[in-house]
Amino acid sequence: MRTYLGLGANVGDAVQTLTRAVQALDVLPGSRLVGTSRLYVTRPVGVADQPEFHNAAVSLDVRLDDDPQGRAMSLLLALKAIERSSGRQQRMRWGPRELDLDLLIFGRHRFRRQRPASVRSGDPARDGTQWLEVPHPA
Repeated sequence: MRTYLGLGANVGDAVQTLTRAVQALDVLPGSRLVGTSRLYVTRPVGVADQPEFHNAAVSLDVRLDDDPQGRAMSLLLALKAIERSSGRQQRMRWGPRELDLDLLIFGRHRFRRQRPASVRSGDPARDGTQWLEVPHPA
C-alpha cells in the first residue's frame, strides 16, 4: 500500500540529517522506498523565531496485513525511532527539530487512533491524549 511521509529539519546539518533519514526509511522492514521529492526550504510555523526548515516528502510501499491501523501505528513507532536515532530532542510544540517525520497518508485509510505513550510528544503543553490521525490533519 502506498504511504506518504513528510520530513523536516532545522537544527544542525539539516540536509545531511534528511539524507540519512531517507536512507533509514529505505531499509525499513516490510516497506520499499518508492520516491523522494526534491528538498525545499520553508519558514517555520507557530514559533517564528527559529531557523528555516528543510523539508521533503517520500513515498513508501508498505506490506499490509489485516490490521491497517496497527500497521500504521507500527510505522509511526519506526518513524519515532529514526527521529530519536537522529538526535531528536523534546522541545516545545512547533519549535526547532533535529528531525521530524510525519505519517501523512496511509493508502486510502482514514482513522484517528490514540497513540501509545512511547510515541507521544514530551512537550508539557501537550498534556492528555495524543492521536495518530490519517490523513494527517495539518
